[in-house]
Amino acid sequence: AETIAREILKLQASGVALSEIALLIRQPESALETLEVVFTRYDLPLQGEASLPLERSWRVRWLMQGLKLLAGMGEGMDWLHWLAHPVHCLPYEALDRLRQQVRKRIPAHRWLQQASQNTSDPDMLHLLSELRSLRQHLQDGELPQVARALLQRLTQTDAPTGPDTDLIEWLSLIHAYSNAWRNRTPAQAVELLEQLVMGARYTHKLSGQGVRLIPMEYADLTDARIAFAMGILEGNLPKRCPDDPFLRESERNALNEALAPHSVWLPTRAEAQAAEPMLFQRLLH
Repeated sequence: AETIAREILKLQASGVALSEIALLIRQPESALETLEVVFTRYDLPLQGEASLPLERSWRVRWLMQGLKLLAGMGEGMDWLHWLAHPVHCLPYEALDRLRQQVRKRIPAHRWLQQASQNTSDPDMLHLLSELRSLRQHLQDGELPQVARALLQRLTQTDAPTGPDTDLIEWLSLIHAYSNAWRNRTPAQAVELLEQLVMGARYTHKLSGQGVRLIPMEYADLTDARIAFAMGILEGNLPKRCPDDPFLRESERNALNEALAPHSVWLPTRAEAQAAEPMLFQRLLH
């Protein structure tokens, strides 16, 4: 990534527009964070998008941690860490006073109660009062309303807009299972939501201009003037597809033969290996 970034700087200095340059990589999401850090260091914007696990979004992690604490999962130290986030804009002195006056190793619900009684900072007192109210709503099975209240505090708006597809996906999961929240305790509801988040993905959108980040599978669909292919030296393309140790090739072939009348087909190692030369050919083309 460093080498490519320096080469792109040379091309840019020679008059090549960044939009005419493409970066081809297998599974962009696997190296997205590294690429963003390196290219930001060289002041090179990236454009494109990548499908990421929902749990990798810092916004979703922050929201889930808030729901856990409101459900009574965790302890006082977890509250202090969550409240210290810049989203709340709380003064350090108010948080430090709570660290000293309220025990950190007590259950989350007790800490919230005692913290409300041991703070004189008006902003902190107002926030803790809101959190106690949200905790009561969560006890009443109103998880969607609590989630929206936390989301509004995060975004300062009624609903997420723009490129925040992680928040939109998170809300859609909550509304899709709206009937399940009232039949569970707050802890059970949050645990179910956590399982749903672990299995979901969202589209992370990059800048609308700059070097184009393109999956190798779509290499022959781009009209870039110059393209860099990542992972060739590391052997990621063409790659060797090993046999699955949990369901070997012979077992897959036997199952495919037996289940053929039922329209069931398991992908085999031979099929995956046969696709590699074609992908490499498309990349070279």
